[in-house]
Amino acid sequence: MFSLGAATSGIPLDWAAVDNGPGVNLLKDFSDDTVKHIGEKIRQVKGEGDVVVASIHWGTNWGYQIPDEQIEFAHRIRRQQQIDGALVVNNILGGPFVLR
Repeated sequence: MFSLGAATSGIPLDWAAVDNGPGVNLLKDFSDDTVKHIGEKIRQVKGEGDVVVASIHWGTNWGYQIPDEQIEFAHRIRRQQQIDGALVVNNILGGPFVLR
């Protein structure tokens, strides 16, 4: 389980983890570079046969609409492939408090 958070859910930017201290695994943005960074981090620890779930805390705390930007970002994460063709991320859970 990889837990990620986005400022869109109200997480302050200064809560981000740093190399020498704890914090939130904060997404800087929803860019291709961020997708690549997530994939690299997962590949460092994923073993053969492991199932990976990315839990992303993002979006507003009220309502059920999912912004197109978040849907596309989740799809790009999900489409990443390792060299052997295995999925990097098997499932994605997203939302602030209600799974969407």
